[in-house]
Amino acid sequence: MKDKLKNSSYLKNIDFKGFYSNNLIIKIVCLFLAIFLWSFVMGNKNPVVTKDIPVVNVEYRGVDKLRENGRVIISPKTPTISMRVEGRRNTITKMKNSEIKAFVDVKSIKVDSETLPVEISLPQGVNVADQSDETILVKTETVDTVKFPIRIMKVGDLQENVEIDSIKLDPKDIKVSGAKTYLNSIDYASVKIDQSNIDKDINLDLPINLSLKDDTTRSYLTKSSESCKVIIDVLLKKDVEIKPVVTNIPDGLKVKKVTFSRPTVKIKGQDDIIKSHSNITTKAIDLKSFKEGENTVDVTLDLPQSIVLAEGSNGRITATVVLEK
Repeated sequence: MKDKLKNSSYLKNIDFKGFYSNNLIIKIVCLFLAIFLWSFVMGNKNPVVTKDIPVVNVEYRGVDKLRENGRVIISPKTPTISMRVEGRRNTITKMKNSEIKAFVDVKSIKVDSETLPVEISLPQGVNVADQSDETILVKTETVDTVKFPIRIMKVGDLQENVEIDSIKLDPKDIKVSGAKTYLNSIDYASVKIDQSNIDKDINLDLPINLSLKDDTTRSYLTKSSESCKVIIDVLLKKDVEIKPVVTNIPDGLKVKKVTFSRPTVKIKGQDDIIKSHSNITTKAIDLKSFKEGENTVDVTLDLPQSIVLAEGSNGRITATVVLEK
């Protein structure tokens, strides 16, 4: 009985509240220790690493707005920076360089030179450890406009029976806008016509090309029109026989034959007219003073309206008229 009373008295003297309180603290310490050890282990498995990006293209933003304000960028044309990024190895390994974006906002530029900050956009979990340039000096000029006549550049060979009569352009010239530095790079504007497939009147819509001393300036120039309407009228050429027309044959004689210094001539004209003619007649040859036998005389061709002699066909023709009884 005395032993039981002693035990009961002993239990009453134990500070159970303190015991549980101390136990909770131990548990919390153990939890933090476990988290630390887990972080340490995982950190060794997926540590923070760095990666060098040697070339990052810097994009200009607000270029359209800048142009609305009457200015264009002249340099740097294609700015770049280099940088070092850092992050967990798993993140850096999966990251593509194309996911790194760098840009400069130029819409508010109002002077010829202005230093602007380079803004960076990175994938989640990636930070910039270092970068070569935090700002870029952007140079601009005011926009100017110059008019250039459009040249006709012919390529290819015409078919033998085809000749170009006229070429009309609409528009005849083009306006080009840009910084004076870039406008000075323009030699001329032109359209290129391939003659090898032309065999009739034709209307074409051809691109207007700018010939430049420095082709890198092309993207900084704006044309008033990208294309030009080209109207081409052609003449067809054709070899035709010469047919004689005679008058006032002397009494008692008749025409045995008429020959010419050349049997054919080359004529040219519109497609439908040329196709309807297989020969050309002479103007009337007056035989009134001709004698029996051979007689020679210069004759003139009676060319229909809209038909002319092609180059190389001399209009001088001699006829030999043979008369007999």
